[in-house]
Amino acid sequence: MRSRIAACALVLTALAAGCSSPRPRVYQPPPLTPAEREEIQTRTLRGDYDAAFASLIAVLQDEQWDLQDIKKESGVIQALTKRRTDVVGPGEDWRADQDPKYRDTKKDPGDRSSTNGRAGRS
Repeated sequence: MRSRIAACALVLTALAAGCSSPRPRVYQPPPLTPAEREEIQTRTLRGDYDAAFASLIAVLQDEQWDLQDIKKESGVIQALTKRRTDVVGPGEDWRADQDPKYRDTKKDPGDRSSTNGRAGRS
């Protein structure tokens, strides 16, 4: 009887240990090639060029961009923004998604905002 109890306890212990798993490893995707980056950043729209350009100007203004130079003929828009929406760059997004405290480690020590690592809108 004792050997059966010991065997059952051993099997249950092995099953319980097998079900537990260590914290998953964070997978960093490989860096994008220039062609992949261009494909992500480029959008082709169907429709009128004038309407699309005017809509883009409106969106940039709504997002508080300071439009410096607009050349509609060539499609070039130069704009500046004083706000930084995130403290991590594109190469670190994967880590910030996996570790909620990562943004706090990247926060500028001089920044006194209480927005959990993100700069607030001005």
